[in-house]
Amino acid sequence: MAGRHCSARKGRLRSSLTATSVPLPTCSVAPCCRRGYRSGLTLAASVRRRRRDLALLNSLGFTNTQLAATIAWQSTVAVGTGTVAGVPLGIALGRWLWELFARAIDAVPDPSIPVLSVVLVAVGALLLANLVAAAPGRTAARTPANLALRTE
Repeated sequence: MAGRHCSARKGRLRSSLTATSVPLPTCSVAPCCRRGYRSGLTLAASVRRRRRDLALLNSLGFTNTQLAATIAWQSTVAVGTGTVAGVPLGIALGRWLWELFARAIDAVPDPSIPVLSVVLVAVGALLLANLVAAAPGRTAARTPANLALRTE
């Protein structure tokens, strides 16, 4: 009697896990979209806050392309700094935690690092940062210098 109860419970558990499982690409796309949206809002706020500084650069001779590139560089530096610091720390922390977990379950702790995947994620983050920076960069380039520098 107890054996049938256990197998029935295991069957329900197995069916509930398969019913609620989400494909891996969906799990990775949603955080990327959320991060891109947040980066875009941060850059848009930065362009609004630094409108006078950008107008000053425009009046000193920056072209619209150079103003847009300034915003793209701001985004690239922010994401690049996070990537350069976060990837090695994440790898080190992940290896350490995996070794702790593997030893706790008496498994052989032999972690491997998928180098190609790590590089693709880092490059994708930089591309996403520049893609997100395009709209605030256009906004900065379109801001007329005379309106932004006018004293109230």
